[in-house]
Amino acid sequence: MRLHPVVSQVGRESAQDDTLGGYHIPANTHFLIGVHVIHHSEKYWPDPETFKPERFENLSKYLYFPFILTL
Repeated sequence: MRLHPVVSQVGRESAQDDTLGGYHIPANTHFLIGVHVIHHSEKYWPDPETFKPERFENLSKYLYFPFILTL
């Protein structure tokens, strides 16, 4: 799923004023998150084009998905 995400972008709207990466984001701002770009970035994934399922063996220490953890 990481190499070929179902969607390439996800839209969101800020609920309140915030700062992200040094930029002011006013409340009610619409923006897109580039899922495909993030999933193929060496900043987040060493050797991003290689299929390595073992990267996800211990996800619970990095991510918190209560609806998955309770299954």
